[in-house]
Formats: sequence, C-alpha cells, structure tokens
Amino acid sequence: MEWAISEVLSQARSSVRETCGVNEYFEKLRLTLPKVNTLMDEVEWWRFVNPNVAALFTQLKDAKYDAEDLFDEFHYQKYHLIIAISLHQELKEKVEEGEGSSQASQVIYRATNFVRGVRNVTSSFVKGFVSGNSNDIKDIQERLELVSEYLRQTTELLEPKRPELIKRMSARRKTSSIVIESELGDGSSSSSREHHCNKRRKKESLSVLPVVGMGGLGKTTLAQMVYNDSRVEGYFELKLWVCVREHFDAKKIIKMIVKSATKMKVEFTNLNLLQIMLKDEVLSKKFLLVLDDVWCEDRLEWQKLYIPMSCGVRGSMILVTTRSPKVAKITGTENPIFLEGLPKEPFWDFFKRCAFDSEDPENYPDLVNIAEKNVTKLKGSPLAAKTLGALLSIDLDSEHWRNILNSEMWQFNQGENGIIPALRLSYQYLSAELRRCFSFCCMFPKEYLFDKSRTVAKWVAHGYIVPQGAEILEERGAKCFDELSGPHNGMYVMHDLMHDLAQSVSMDECFYIQASESQQKVPGSIRHLSMARNFIEVTKPGKYSKLRSLEFLNPANQCSYELQSSSNSLFSQLTHLRMLDLRCCGLNELPERLGNMKHLRYLDLSHNKLEVLPESIEQLLNLQYLDISVNNLKRFPKGFTKLISLRKLYWDRYDIPVISGIGKLTSFQNLLLYQARRIDGQTIGELKAMTQLYGELLLYHLEVVEGKEEAARAMLINKRYLCELELQWSCDRNVDHGPWAFLWRDNGPLWVGYSINV
Repeated sequence: MEWAISEVLSQARSSVRETCGVNEYFEKLRLTLPKVNTLMDEVEWWRFVNPNVAALFTQLKDAKYDAEDLFDEFHYQKYHLIIAISLHQELKEKVEEGEGSSQASQVIYRATNFVRGVRNVTSSFVKGFVSGNSNDIKDIQERLELVSEYLRQTTELLEPKRPELIKRMSARRKTSSIVIESELGDGSSSSSREHHCNKRRKKESLSVLPVVGMGGLGKTTLAQMVYNDSRVEGYFELKLWVCVREHFDAKKIIKMIVKSATKMKVEFTNLNLLQIMLKDEVLSKKFLLVLDDVWCEDRLEWQKLYIPMSCGVRGSMILVTTRSPKVAKITGTENPIFLEGLPKEPFWDFFKRCAFDSEDPENYPDLVNIAEKNVTKLKGSPLAAKTLGALLSIDLDSEHWRNILNSEMWQFNQGENGIIPALRLSYQYLSAELRRCFSFCCMFPKEYLFDKSRTVAKWVAHGYIVPQGAEILEERGAKCFDELSGPHNGMYVMHDLMHDLAQSVSMDECFYIQASESQQKVPGSIRHLSMARNFIEVTKPGKYSKLRSLEFLNPANQCSYELQSSSNSLFSQLTHLRMLDLRCCGLNELPERLGNMKHLRYLDLSHNKLEVLPESIEQLLNLQYLDISVNNLKRFPKGFTKLISLRKLYWDRYDIPVISGIGKLTSFQNLLLYQARRIDGQTIGELKAMTQLYGELLLYHLEVVEGKEEAARAMLINKRYLCELELQWSCDRNVDHGPWAFLWRDNGPLWVGYSINV
C-alpha cells in the first residue's frame, strides 16, 4: 500500500512543479492588472466627455477581461490539483483506519487514475502556454501596457481642463433660500412634504433631519419652502442657509454660518476660534440651519461642525439635503425623509408650464395628447420635467415632440442642467466598487424587481465586491446593495432615470433584448445580457461569444422547447460565462456539455423540471452559487463534492438528497441542516473543515453520535460565522451529560453559552 501512496504523491508533486513553472509568465501580468484597475478608476470620468478616452477605455477593459480569462484557465488547473490532494488525504485516512483491503484498494485505484489524469491535463495546459500558443500571455501584456500608456498620456493632456469641465458638466448650481415660483407653481404640490418636514421637528437641543433623494427630485425646493414657511419664521429666532456643494470642510462651513449670522467677513482660520465665534454669535439663539447638497461621508469632519452646534438652544434644527443615504446615516439624529417623485396631477401641471412656457396648452391639443402619453416615464422628477420641457419648448410642433418623446432620456443632448449630467455626478461620487455594481444592473429591464440576495451573489460572481477587513463577501455586498438602493424590504425596483443613468455609464456592456426587439441592435461590446425571446440566436457564434452574464426572463416557462433544443450549443459557444440564470425555463434535463463552462460562478436552475444534474457539473470548479430549488432532483452527481469553490446551494429545505462527502465543500456557507449518520461515512466529523458555515445550522439525529471524541470532530468551535445553532435528537437524555451536551456546551462556537435551552 505504501508504494501506491508514494506513486500518487509523486505524480501530484510533479504536476505542481510543472504548473508552478509557468508562474514566471504570469507574474508580470499579475502585477500589471492591479495597476490597470487603478488607472481605469482614475480616468473613468473622462470617458464621458472625451471620445478618444472612451475608445481607449473600452480597449483597455477588453484586454483586462482577456487577462482575467487567462488567469481563470490557469487557476482552474490548480483547483484540479487541490482536489487531488483531497483524494490523497482520503486515501491516507482510509489506510490509517485499517479498513478492508478491498475498499482501500478501490480508493488507491481511483486516486491514482485521477491524479494521472490531472497530470496529463495540466501538462498539456502548461506546455500550451510555454510553447507560446498564439503568444496569448505576451499579446495581452503588450495590449495592457500600450493602451494604458496611451490612456495615461491622453488624460494628462486633458487634466488642466478638468475644473472647467466639471463646472459645466456637473450642473452643480449654488442655491439660496429663495423659492423660484416656476419650479413648483403655487406650492400646493409640495404641501404634504412641507407639513411632513414641520411635523418631524422635535424638542431636543439640536435635531438633524436629512432629506434624501436623487438629483432632480426637489430636495432643495422642499428645503426652501420649509425655510420660508410662516410657521418656521415664528418658531426660530435665526435662520441660516449654506450651500455646501462638493467638498465638506467644517472650518469653511462655520465661517459661512458666522458670516451669514453677523453679516461680517471672517478672516481667521483657526478651528477653535471659529467654534468660539460660532457659539457666541449663533448658538445663543434658537436656529434653523439648512445645509444644502451635502456629500460628507467623513464622520470625524461632520463632528467638527455638529459638536459645537449641539450646544445651542433647545429646539434648534439642522436640515440636511443630500443624495447619499450614507450621508443621512452619518448626520441624522432623526429618521430621514426619502423623497420620491411628485404626485401625478401637480407634476402634470408643472410639466406643462415647463414645456409650453408662456403659451396656453389649450391652444395645442395635439401636443397635450402626445405629452400625456409619455409624461409618466419621468416618474415625477421635477428636474426631468424641466430638462424635457426645455427641449420640447424649442419648437411647439407635433413632429418635434414625437421625435423627442420617442427617444431615450439618456440619449438627449442636454444642457448644463440636464438630468443625466446631474445624475452622473452622483455616479462619480460612488466608490469604484459601487460604480461596478450599479452599472451592471442595467442588463435587466426597467421595472425589474431586484432581489437583494440574488443581486449580491451576481456581484460576487463577477468580482465586483471588495470586502473590508474580516467581512465576508456577502456581508459587504449587502452593504453595497443597501447603499445604492436606500430603504427596501429585500426587493427593489430601480427608478427609470437611474436605469437610464446606468445604461449611459455601462458603455454598451450591458443589454436587455425585449420580446419585440431586433437583435441587430445589440452592440458588439456586449458582456452582460438578459433577454425575453430568440434564445436560439444567442447560441450562434459571433457577437455573444464573450458574454459573461446571461439571463433568460421567462416567468411563464415560454422558452422550454426552444431553449431545450439549443442547450448543447449554449454550453459549447458561451464558455466565458460567469453568470447563467435559467430560472423558469421549463428544462427537463441539461447536457453534459455544461462542464465546458469552466469560468461559471453563478448558476440558477430553479423552477424547472430537472430530476438529475449532469455528471459533468463536477467540472465547474469555479462555481460559487447554485440554485436548484423547485425541481424534482432525486440525487446529486457522484463528483458533486469536487465543487470546492461552492459557497451557497439553494434547495427546498426539507427535500434535499444526501450529499455524500459534503465535508469536502470547505467554502460552503448555507448548510442549514445536517443529519448525523453512521452510513456512507456521513459522521458528524464531516463538519470539521467547513469553517465558512454562516447564519443558521440545524444538526439532527444526534443520538447516533457516540462519545465526546466523535462529537469533538465536528469542530463547531471554529464556525465563527454561525449565528443560530439548533440541535435535535430522537431520545430523551439528560442535557447536562452525553456527547450532544458536549457538542454545544464545551465544543461549540464561542457565542454559545450555558443559557441555551435544548
């Protein structure tokens, strides 16, 4: 038996040496990619204002994608070696346990053949790169370096113009406390908001009430109307208005407050002196301070202003307007007001004033009819109404109005105060991580219902999420979702204007094909696609070959026959996919060619008619998320536990086949329930290496656990991400004794204590 073990280990080491030999070819590429990502984050702003930068940016991103695919190929083979090592360990344990020679021989035979196969595949893979098969590595490296240099030179030439362009493009206007009558008419449309804001005023020494909403929803107008309300006039002794704009500088803002209160110019810059002057001149009175357009996400900087102001007279208030829920969280002492669009009737009146200017709409019944059919797409946004109305008012002609109203908002040639430039500024204030997550969402249609957990899983699958410290990917992704969406109940519908913004910044990488839309419109740069028809078309060679995401939107299982008949082609042609969503497609089976999709990380097969999964699924070594819920699965493939990257498996909780050897899935998080057995090697010790288990876990049939030593093998103490642990057994025993008591009391996670009721 020793010779067999030595043979297996020798073959594994040989494969590892050969694989590592190619590292020198990858090292330069590995060091280049982070620099490329940094450069792309730095220059992304310029692609919106300079076509040369946009073209170079696209070329660089394409080269980056090719490099990532190459790394995926390389690491895919390394995963095979990890599995081989796992088999060696299994072999060693079988031999050490002294099991029957027949069983041990079978394990040796399987392990030896497997590692030989891995070695052959790996050697072929390595030789392909070493021999410079099409010089892929060198070619990609040269592209990255060349385009990066061109991009750097181009943006350096443009950089001196940046302040002027930002001023023009960002549409950041200074605000005052004066309401412009034409913005909201007689004010009746905002009376409910104003009343709501007044109602929220409380009796604490200082309340901070954030008003949150995307650009153009009327945050500033609401603040102006509150500021000038007669009831407010009588309540506050002093009213102050500060337009904060892009950069939040506490010293600068204090100077502005003092200047506004005293009508005197403030010369000194010492923070302590400024705070003393603020206290003497302002805080001796009950005041209302409006901080308009705040982007402060630095809690310490905010405290420099808030702490001295909190010493003011009881009943004082700060009203903060912002586009960022994060700002609201940092600044607010009151629950924020989240603005939505204006109600239908007031918005329609406002829109008519913007579109017809001084003309009487009754003189243009045709134009009124055209507008009524299209105005709902603006979703009550005052800024959108002003932007669109300005375009329409240029020519009160039916053809002109139809041409504009049949166009997409983000394609409009808008002026300085246009809706998309205003929203783009919000986009530019996002982190690179959030920008990636946001732009990806436009691959789905408008009114698409985003499920938080699914969306986060897709972001993780594409590598968009960057955890901070000890955060797990899903926790970080959930925070990103919350930051982008604001309040929600786990489901979210993106505002149409935000969807338009996402489309404009995705630069033709994301696309949705409607049921009535020609696929000839699909850009060649497409990487992420969702579609509602023509499923066979997407499997043909051509523009779709480099897709990274594909989702079929079929709530009524309408694509069953069409997709089933073309599934072989699908899994043969689209081998670069990282995300594939086949929910509700009426599939009865999947072809073995599924195993070709070695880059796949997210696979949703839920709500189909599958009874088995193809054996080739074991080849999806990068797979992280698999949803097989609402199917008719009877068993898992034999090699299912080779999916060593699998993080989450979704199924019907109480109708899941046994996964033999589940302990090999060391990245697995949502086990939810585990049945202790004494057959097929499924003992409680399988849980030992599953250190990533997250959330809740139910262990049942614990009566089969024999002794503390066996219970200790579960190593529950290293399951630090568990939040809830439930233990079940089938016979009455004293919970203060026995292996099950030891399992949760002496060997459980650190958060488990003696107070648990069992």
